[in-house]
Amino acid sequence: QSKDETCKCGQKGTMKHILSHCPLGLDRRTWRHNQVLKVIEAKFKEKLEDINKGKPPKIEKLEKINFVKEGKDPTAMNKKSAKPDSRWDGSWKIMVDLENPLVFPLIATTQRPDIVLWSPEKRKAIIMELTVSWEDNIRVAEERKEQRYKDLVERCEEDGWEMEYFHVGVGARGFIEKGFVHVIRHRLGFTQSETSKLIKEMQETVEKAS
Repeated sequence: QSKDETCKCGQKGTMKHILSHCPLGLDRRTWRHNQVLKVIEAKFKEKLEDINKGKPPKIEKLEKINFVKEGKDPTAMNKKSAKPDSRWDGSWKIMVDLENPLVFPLIATTQRPDIVLWSPEKRKAIIMELTVSWEDNIRVAEERKEQRYKDLVERCEEDGWEMEYFHVGVGARGFIEKGFVHVIRHRLGFTQSETSKLIKEMQETVEKAS
């Protein structure tokens, strides 16, 4: 960027342009995307290792609701139990589209989602697509990518797979979409502490890479 705020590509050198749109920065943006993806991959692998060792996430269930008398502690009156999340039955694998181009493991296709989690014996799979962009662009990218993978999900379901698709939206300045936080907490079974550590590492990584 020069002193007159014109980018080297000839367009106006706003922060949004430099971080998300400049054609001269395409390789840099791909590298930034992959740095964030590596962080996610590492934490997901740790979670799957626990699951494959017989320690799946647990679901809390309220067993009984009691009427609370005046002056009594309501939390002490209601009983909760935790049971293993049956959605994680079987053994699970992970593939990520990084240095070695991903070869989709479920059916024949040239499409390469960023993350694939799957259980061969249970024929269950989760695919995720990561967007690292200017915050205003994330929603449009999410809709575009959902349409891109809609046919792939349907083809897998026709082949007998139980499919889930999620989008991961990350802003170039460190914003993490709430939807991703919900997924890792309530679908992947991350604890609050594990979630906080992952989100912090993602934010620090994308800020440094930008």
